[in-house]
Amino acid sequence: MQHRFQPKKDYKEHVIYLRVRPEVNFERIQTRGRAEEMGVPLEYFCQLHQLLEDWLLKETDMPVTTIDAERPHHQVYADVLATVERLGL
Repeated sequence: MQHRFQPKKDYKEHVIYLRVRPEVNFERIQTRGRAEEMGVPLEYFCQLHQLLEDWLLKETDMPVTTIDAERPHHQVYADVLATVERLGL
């Protein structure tokens, strides 16, 4: 099932942050096995995660909804759709 999101005319900035620990992200990348991703070390993901958390959750003034993306994909997808609907995006 595919959805295409069409912003409403009164478009609002809002970030939907799919939070995943760097270790889980790294494990998923290893499992996926894409050649272009295989050389990226875990430490890079740890640093990137910290930078994103610091900026997104502490420094930006944009509204942020955080969704736990370590759950099964269908649950994450359902939460994203519910958030979009709730926010009227």
